[in-house]
Amino acid sequence: MDTFIATTAVTNAGLSARAARLYAFMQENRNFQTDIFMWRKAKTCAALGISEATYARAIRELREKELVRETVRFSEITKRQLVSYYYVCHTGYALSVESEAVRSLSHSTFSVYMEIARCCGKESWAVSRRSLAKKLKLSMRTITRAVRELAAKGFISMKSENRLHICGNKGQTFNRFRLRFSRERCARRMRFMACFLHVLRALARAAGSRASFPAPPLDKFDTPLYYIPKVNSKEKKTKLSPIAKLKEIAGRIKNKIRQWRHSRKAALPD
Repeated sequence: MDTFIATTAVTNAGLSARAARLYAFMQENRNFQTDIFMWRKAKTCAALGISEATYARAIRELREKELVRETVRFSEITKRQLVSYYYVCHTGYALSVESEAVRSLSHSTFSVYMEIARCCGKESWAVSRRSLAKKLKLSMRTITRAVRELAAKGFISMKSENRLHICGNKGQTFNRFRLRFSRERCARRMRFMACFLHVLRALARAAGSRASFPAPPLDKFDTPLYYIPKVNSKEKKTKLSPIAKLKEIAGRIKNKIRQWRHSRKAALPD
């Protein structure tokens, strides 16, 4: 699994860099049915490359922010503590994040990556280093190192943009960021699109091979063949799709033909 769904609480809850990284790791490895994280402390520290003291401080901060709830399991025989598992709360909006970023990046670099991912979405985002440093409470040198590391590892693409195109003056240059996805994720999307197009092609062939039945003459009907929605001009522009508009025009033409035939029959002598 190369991506997982995090939430914007990782960046909006005012967490420290170590707590934000641990919280994202718990969101990735939780049980998706019960939202429970059951990894042991030693295994989690080895996966993130942190000490047990750092883990304890980060867990304490997450409990104070009410983002996780701890439950302790005891042995029924010896009454000793076995393991602690955490219920991971989900607040905020869904955010797609690369799994490799949680394990391979440092705390501060991961915070910068999450902030860029939150603001970019599917589009690009222009921001200065000073704005990122003020938001994340980091130094500008740390922001510069983090951005260079993210660009070198392929998590983001960075392009310098002149301030003249944005603010109309010749101040400090902005950086325009865009998220880059892993090759596995792009390959999975291409396979999904190929399967989807194959299904559409099969449905089109099945629809074309069906026998077409002759339509009854228009004189046999006393009511219009197609329902014409009675809406005003504003609703037509907003609600009707192009296919619905074509159906409406075809229905009006057939109604005109039916009325002309009825008037022609009434005009003929008995």
